[in-house]
Amino acid sequence: MTIQRELLLLETNPTESGKVWGEYLDKLRKRGIDQVDLIVSDSILHFSEEASKSYPSANIQKCVVR
Repeated sequence: MTIQRELLLLETNPTESGKVWGEYLDKLRKRGIDQVDLIVSDSILHFSEEASKSYPSANIQKCVVR
């Protein structure tokens, strides 16, 4: 079994505001990422809200990093 992984977006920004996350997710949509089933992230401020706007049918799961 071969697992293929792709880097979908690589961006740098000095802040992690909701506006920035919305812009990143908008870029993914413009690149053709129309459906996302699962989004996993840590407790990034405002990310879940923006992800829900861009991909309303996606399940959002928060992970704990220790």
